[in-house]
Amino acid sequence: MKPSIEMESAVGSRIEPVDRAAAAARGDDRAVDVLLFWLWLGAVLLAPVWFGANTPLAWGGHAILFGLLLAAFGISHRPLAVPIRRLRVPLAALAVVAAWAAVQSAGFVPVAWRHPIWGLASAALGEDAGGAVSVYPEAGRVALLWTATVAAVFFLAVQYGRDPRRARLVLLATAVGGGAIAAYGLAVYLTGNKSVLWQPKHAYLDALSATFINRDTFAAYAGTVLTVSFGFLVGELGGLRPLRASGAVRAIELLLLGLVVVVAATALILTGSRAGTAVAVIGVGSVSVLAAARSRSWRGVLVAGCAAVGLAAIGIAAASGSLLTQRLLWIDRDMNARLALDRSVVEAIWARPFSGYGFGAFKQAYPPFRALALQQSGRWEYAHNSWLEALMTLGVPVGLVLWLIFLWILARCLAGASRRAEGAVYAVIGAAVGLLAAAQSLIDFPFQIQGFAIPLLAILGVAVAQSWAGGEVI
Repeated sequence: MKPSIEMESAVGSRIEPVDRAAAAARGDDRAVDVLLFWLWLGAVLLAPVWFGANTPLAWGGHAILFGLLLAAFGISHRPLAVPIRRLRVPLAALAVVAAWAAVQSAGFVPVAWRHPIWGLASAALGEDAGGAVSVYPEAGRVALLWTATVAAVFFLAVQYGRDPRRARLVLLATAVGGGAIAAYGLAVYLTGNKSVLWQPKHAYLDALSATFINRDTFAAYAGTVLTVSFGFLVGELGGLRPLRASGAVRAIELLLLGLVVVVAATALILTGSRAGTAVAVIGVGSVSVLAAARSRSWRGVLVAGCAAVGLAAIGIAAASGSLLTQRLLWIDRDMNARLALDRSVVEAIWARPFSGYGFGAFKQAYPPFRALALQQSGRWEYAHNSWLEALMTLGVPVGLVLWLIFLWILARCLAGASRRAEGAVYAVIGAAVGLLAAAQSLIDFPFQIQGFAIPLLAILGVAVAQSWAGGEVI
């Protein structure tokens, strides 16, 4: 029996509102997704602006903002673009680090676990002063908050970066935003170099530092911006075609990226940072090698030639920079001081190889191990070697787990860079930037400055997301 017209109309009247409601819900979800993405990207781009985000106010603001963005993302997204099982290694390692750092800062640990300084404090006070594994538990709590913040940035970058259009936008915006910060630094430098934003400059009066206090951290940031921009240009020459626009828009993007390369390289040289210049060469060179390896035609030769010209230009500019040239004359003296620092940190590691001194508590734990060669060298708040500092503060076992997180990220980027798949250019850039950051961390502390770490983790997250082939089931 065929349904009557009335029955069909009734059924239709019941279904149509449901379809409209579902469509409206999908539209709302899409609007929320777009809003969250732009808020996340804006926060990433602005992170270097506020004095390199190296202030407690910036740390608190970032913790609140990225925490809320992660919570909103979790509520509004099902399923994830990159499933949790694909990220189980870094997430499990992060959980181990966070759990141990929390134990280090806790006051309920057995007396045998406590650092000896708490026993001395109890003896001096004539009463039980309590105690913890950490020599300064408050530093551990701040370090945990800091770590959770950058982890949220990375996780959201992985999820957003799975979309090739967003991957391209994130890296392109990072390059252009970094170019704008470098251009600001050049303007300040050429007009007297007397301020950082609205604050009078009290350090590095002869060096460009843009919106950062520390010139070496800005140099690492400028090298990262240079590497990303150079990666886009080399990707175009090598046939990886990262720019999806056509005609006039494509030409404008290429010109803009070329301008960013020039501005970032110039600002980098004027920092006078030897380490920053050296690791920038590592970043640019890594892009060139990885891109050329993927090009099995004349493009590979063209990429290699372009890279050689670019590296030669950086070298010539560096040699002509008076501040950098002058500082190169002091490299033996400064290297001896850094080696003495490394030896004293290794001594501290062996004194407490398993429990460590407390996550984030290097400044408070280091003085007893300070080498005689460093007595006149000022205050050391960081180890100037992030890899050794992790082993000292967390203990060797958990410090190595922290290493594992970065090694996994770098391995994923290198795996993606070696594949002939859509989006390989993002993995190439990620691998190059990761190698740059790893090298810089051997002689400095860029990961501990959010103005560098947040954009870096955004770039690496996008690269990890694009390391899996477009048609691969993840």
